[in-house]
Amino acid sequence: MIRYCTVILLALMALSGCSRLYENAGDIQARQALEDLIGIQEEYHKKNNKFARNLIEIQEAGHKLEYHTGIVYLEIESANDNAWRAVALPAESTTARVFAFDTNKGGYYEMDDEEVSSYVLGSLNFIREQREDMQDRDTIGFVLLTIMTVFGIRTWRRNRVAGSGWLGWPFTISLFPLLLASITLNHMDTEIALSKTLQMLLIASLLVSFACVVVTVKGYGKVENSEQKISLSALAFCTVFMAVINLLVVTHTFLNYQENPDPLEKYIKPPSLPPRTAFGSQ
Repeated sequence: MIRYCTVILLALMALSGCSRLYENAGDIQARQALEDLIGIQEEYHKKNNKFARNLIEIQEAGHKLEYHTGIVYLEIESANDNAWRAVALPAESTTARVFAFDTNKGGYYEMDDEEVSSYVLGSLNFIREQREDMQDRDTIGFVLLTIMTVFGIRTWRRNRVAGSGWLGWPFTISLFPLLLASITLNHMDTEIALSKTLQMLLIASLLVSFACVVVTVKGYGKVENSEQKISLSALAFCTVFMAVINLLVVTHTFLNYQENPDPLEKYIKPPSLPPRTAFGSQ
């Protein structure tokens, strides 16, 4: 029972972290633009004892706030001597994520669905439907993986013989790379930034999968010959099968979503558009 709970808990943690691991490149740029603005506003306040009321004041004060007009919408909505508020989001949001900074609301935060509706208008319902479809696919994958986990561990527990751990433990460990592969297959597309963190996780998961296969193959001969060994063979097959799936997903991801020298370059700096500042170059 403890094993089942551990697998389920780790799977839920992985699902809850998807929004940051598989981030839309436009969302990354919008959040970065807002974070840059926050730093500039702090400097501006130190020098002027007030916050800038708009981006023009920041530009005229000599601060260089560089982002890409037409791709990121960034606005200082209000400002006075002691408080200010700004919002940032991709100009054509496909995720309905809006970032805000408001001194009256504790600082930086990401808007909830109710507040987002004021900024993402026409496509909001379509975006929500897409997000729900993705969550449904995640849930279905999670349920299938849970069923596989329960049956696999029960098979191992019911057919314990000398050396059975050489098949049981690699099977259990291989479930985690399979979970990452299934989430990646569902979430990755051309608008998602293939971050170095995700690349390292995929490579590590692939190495773990093949290590489990090696242990399974070498350990199969160490399992005591009995009727139970036939049932345990299913675990060995599943371990190899999961490694093959993981290899296919990782290969597909790296072939189709290669990272640029600047991970966001192909999204926010198209070759036909030179880098631009908020109100023209200095």
